[in-house]
Amino acid sequence: MRRISEQLAEAYPKTNLGKVVDPMPLISFIAGPSEPVLWLLLAAVALVLLIASLNLASLLLARALERRRDIATRLALGAPRARLSRQAMMESLLLSVGGATHGILVALWARDLVLTLAPDLPRSADLGLDWRVLLFAIGIALLTAVLTGLLPTRWLMRASPARALAGGRGQTADRGQRRLLGGLVVAEVIAATVMLVGCGLVLRTFDQLHRVELGFDTENVLLVDLVLPEARYSEREAQSEAFRRIVAALETRPGIESVGSMIGKPLDPRGGIGGRFLVEGMTFPPGEEPGARRRPIHGATFDALRQPLLAGRAFGPDDRADTEPVAIVNQRFVDQVLGDAEPIGQRIALRSDEPRWLTIVGVVADIKGTALTAQDSVAVYTPYLQRQATWQRWGTVTLRTDGDPMALLPTVEEAVWSVDAALPLAAVETLAERHADALAGSRLQGILLSLFAVTALALAGLGIYGLLSFGVQTRKREIGVRMALGADRARLVRAIVGRGVRLVSLGLVVGLGIAWLAGHSVTTLLYGVGPRDPITYGVVIAILLSAALIGAWLPATRASRVDPIRVLRQD
Repeated sequence: MRRISEQLAEAYPKTNLGKVVDPMPLISFIAGPSEPVLWLLLAAVALVLLIASLNLASLLLARALERRRDIATRLALGAPRARLSRQAMMESLLLSVGGATHGILVALWARDLVLTLAPDLPRSADLGLDWRVLLFAIGIALLTAVLTGLLPTRWLMRASPARALAGGRGQTADRGQRRLLGGLVVAEVIAATVMLVGCGLVLRTFDQLHRVELGFDTENVLLVDLVLPEARYSEREAQSEAFRRIVAALETRPGIESVGSMIGKPLDPRGGIGGRFLVEGMTFPPGEEPGARRRPIHGATFDALRQPLLAGRAFGPDDRADTEPVAIVNQRFVDQVLGDAEPIGQRIALRSDEPRWLTIVGVVADIKGTALTAQDSVAVYTPYLQRQATWQRWGTVTLRTDGDPMALLPTVEEAVWSVDAALPLAAVETLAERHADALAGSRLQGILLSLFAVTALALAGLGIYGLLSFGVQTRKREIGVRMALGADRARLVRAIVGRGVRLVSLGLVVGLGIAWLAGHSVTTLLYGVGPRDPITYGVVIAILLSAALIGAWLPATRASRVDPIRVLRQD
């Protein structure tokens, strides 16, 4: 294909020079734009799984520490370590398989929810829980069982049985155990920090997309796509007359303020018809002439969109096929092609064997012609009645109404069918719906990542609280002794809360560092916000520090109410 395009450029340099075929697999064309988003969601799932696994490991470790005298007794009596490992494995396996089973049931419901939120998701018809998905889920459950169940027990079994049996029931956890518990807290905070930063950046992007200046007004605008059948409209005059009569019929209908037709409607990935232009008085190397999107229009299209006219005039009834060819360019054409030159009166032509020169009579504001995240293309608007091609048999009728646009659909159908009763309406939508569809992808990302972030925050908060509570529980005898010797309760609370805040702060520093280094990987998914947005980082810090204070304050206050006499009597 590339060789053919090179041969065409050699044979027809005026029309094909610089045009290169770029083949790609169909799957890349269909799903390619969604690939970065899917990787981001997969990373979010992995982080939530990591936090859940750390929570499970923490709970099993806490349970193993409570049973350390039992484990030490069994080891002292000659129990095989492999048997104790199998027992711990089975307990973890039951938890993991139970969670995976419920997760699969939730996934069956969540699939329909995702398709409701994103009906245009690529290959949505193929989404389902097939055998590969089920095997993957089961494999993750088994791997989680191994990592969270076996490792804590084996860590305990390496300890000396004599040392474990020497302590009483209220013995204080040793330094290694406290470090392990603290390490689990730090690991949870790291994962939660990365998760929350990613979610915050996507939500900030969604907010910025809502604030994008579109260059047109989406309220009360109806878009109706029409395609003229070639069998009845093979001639250019018949095509022009059909669109002229349709626009004229709609102009007289009540409830319609302004109406026009155009090729290259707003927020259309194509954005018009591509081509390269010549500018009178300017020379460009062959194949490097300025590219622009042609947008043939008819009627009061600019009024219907409320697209501002910045200079010159709009097209009028005198711009017919038999009059001087004219054009209107957008502001980006002026900035990138004409520079400081006065645009009104300049002449441009589509590059061809016999250039047809068009006089620029106006300049309009840029619009979001292809996507919310992209600048408008360099665009040239021309009267539909003055076009030369016979293959441009389609267009979008654009109507501004004085109320609900969809309520006027019967009126629109009646007007169109008064011109041609056999002409189908290819697609009907409001411009507000088109804008909402453009936001749909970011909205889905925001909803899913928010769900993941809330889950991650809840799991991390519970994990912090649980681990700090268990840490206090293991130090209950020490706390009792300190209080019996006259330790101040407020100082005790501050010490416990301080330890929790220090652990969370360490996790925050590491997590923010990882998020900072990995920021470039999500740049393509962001708009209007940098991957190292200070507002996002500040909010994440505030949220996690607040969670740390709450998670540490509750067990600290409970520890301060301990009866030292009762604690010391336990041994």
